[in-house]
Amino acid sequence: MWNQLNKIQRFTPIRNLENVTTKLQLPNKPVYYLGSGFHISYTDIQFKVEDLEKKEYGEAGEYCLNIYFFKLRSDLIKYFNLNPEDMGSYSDVNNNFEVLEGISINSTYNEIINVLKGKNQGHNLQTGESRRLINEEFMFHYDYINWNNYIFMFFDKSKNAKLRSFQYTLQ
Repeated sequence: MWNQLNKIQRFTPIRNLENVTTKLQLPNKPVYYLGSGFHISYTDIQFKVEDLEKKEYGEAGEYCLNIYFFKLRSDLIKYFNLNPEDMGSYSDVNNNFEVLEGISINSTYNEIINVLKGKNQGHNLQTGESRRLINEEFMFHYDYINWNNYIFMFFDKSKNAKLRSFQYTLQ
């Protein structure tokens, strides 16, 4: 499935996609579930950025922006800060695949860093930790590796944590 999804172009109308099933009710994040752990976010208008300013164009609709993958239901709930009771029958998926050359679901944080350092000599590679305000305190949310159009997310603090979730920004 990933081999077809990563070919979708940014601002493709959602109505042109196959397998779009459920629209998730997420606060401030319009997302459809595509099956097998994949989700696609969209915007209601096309836009471009010129001189650091967002310029909208085209007709109103639902246009593709990002693809998300969550192997575990718990990671989806944590990432979008969802109420588990609102998730219905959504469950973990046993979907292992190569995301890009040398990086697969279940690759470790350290393995991914080593692969990406070899690509473009590590240019465009950023790592960090996302935090979320919980009970008036900023708490660990997830570690991430940001490279080109990918954000690889790790919901454990270990450098041996396995890849279970990522975001891909459409081109």
